[in-house]
Amino acid sequence: MSFQKFRILREIINLYHGDFMDFEVFDTEYMSIVFVKDRLDYTGKEIEPLWAFKTFDVQKDSIVVFRGKMEVTAENMKDLKDVKRERNIKIPIKSEDAINFVVEHFDAVDLKTIYLRQRLLVFIAKEVIESYNVKLKRDGMDLILVFLSLPQKYLRRRKG
Repeated sequence: MSFQKFRILREIINLYHGDFMDFEVFDTEYMSIVFVKDRLDYTGKEIEPLWAFKTFDVQKDSIVVFRGKMEVTAENMKDLKDVKRERNIKIPIKSEDAINFVVEHFDAVDLKTIYLRQRLLVFIAKEVIESYNVKLKRDGMDLILVFLSLPQKYLRRRKG
């Protein structure tokens, strides 16, 4: 696996003018894995065709991993069922802090295969993350962090 480190201008991807974004690219035989070190907000535009190529110069199947806010307006939603169901909500998909995986494959596949790949990624990610004693709940294709409450003996009492 070869490793490359890049810095690109954020203005190239319409984020912030004159600032840099750090990311690393790990090339495997089958795909490129891009880890974005800086925070990058997800707007829905990131699943447009060739986003990884245009943004990170990745020229084969890829997975881009990044953390940041998530704010997807109805105009940037791709799932027609979600668009119809949430048409009266200004920002239907929203999170203050999320880890995002954007995957792009260039083989010709049907919708069933795409859906299966997405489900496999979600199930594998859940299993790997939970192996670090982090509790997650799966809701469709989303993984949600579960905050467990501590027993009372571990909580500090406020004085006064």
